[in-house]
Amino acid sequence: MLSLKEQKRVVAELIDKNRLYVNAADVDDESNGLTEADRVFMKSFYGAEEA
Repeated sequence: MLSLKEQKRVVAELIDKNRLYVNAADVDDESNGLTEADRVFMKSFYGAEEA
């Protein structure tokens, strides 16, 4: 069983990782701040073809 401190750390990490999520329709929206490498990764994750 994790201590309360460890549980808080795990939850904080999950929240940080959740912020990495970008909807497939928004991958090419420049206001989301993705780098080109992020866009390539997201498109491969979603199975989208490169434009």
